[in-house]
Amino acid sequence: MQFAMQPERHINVVELESLLDYGFRDHSLLLEALTHGSYQLPGISRCYQRLEFLGDSVLDFLITSYMYNLYPGMSPGQLTDLRSSAVNNDCYAFAAVKAELHKHILHASPLLHEQIKNFAESFGKLSLQSTSGWGSETTVPKVLGEFIESLAGAILVDSGYSIETVWNCIRPILEPLATLDTMKLHPVKELGELCQRDSYENKTSVSYVDGKASITITVEANGVSYTATHTGMNKKDCKEISCQNCVGEVESKHDKIIVASSKLLSLQFGLAIQSSN
Repeated sequence: MQFAMQPERHINVVELESLLDYGFRDHSLLLEALTHGSYQLPGISRCYQRLEFLGDSVLDFLITSYMYNLYPGMSPGQLTDLRSSAVNNDCYAFAAVKAELHKHILHASPLLHEQIKNFAESFGKLSLQSTSGWGSETTVPKVLGEFIESLAGAILVDSGYSIETVWNCIRPILEPLATLDTMKLHPVKELGELCQRDSYENKTSVSYVDGKASITITVEANGVSYTATHTGMNKKDCKEISCQNCVGEVESKHDKIIVASSKLLSLQFGLAIQSSN
């Protein structure tokens, strides 16, 4: 089923095709991929979610295959960590704003408008490292990453299910992809592995004030206490940020421990893993 309205009335097809380096045979797929559920007009019957469901799976497969071939010596567990640092909503959302895709999203939600606006404004202040993985203290609108996936799904369907075409179009938007040298562990896992390796005690406390979650992470390391707290609307995000900040506290004040992501990963993976060229 196609959109009844002309896609060109709602989206800049020429600009989007240039950005994606792909010419759509069916412009209604491009319109569908960029339509939020709040954007309801006569003749527009579908939003991005079905294409996002499809694109989520194909991007997971493509990035996993890419990393599997890039690092033939990696174990499944190591590949899982590497993939997780690249296949996550934060990375996709940062990529969407970097490519200015957020300007093309169709929605009618004042709240979503404010969230995207605030995130886009703060994006320019962030370093490349802080936009390449977990734990950004900037609230990341989940929908931004989902539109990367819906565009991948739209290209997949329009191209006759050519995964090579999807990869050629979406990979440049996602670059730079995580590598062994740049990958970041999920903050919760990084802190957990640090505490397990060095037998440190790790405590988490949760409280709620005015509808907001406040997560405090405390690490007891050789008689020294390190604490980090973050408060926000999303409990999961608060925990990630608190864990990341606590790791940073241990790193900066406890010079006997190597906890920076790159060093920790070097200890995990060893020096024998080499990427294939």
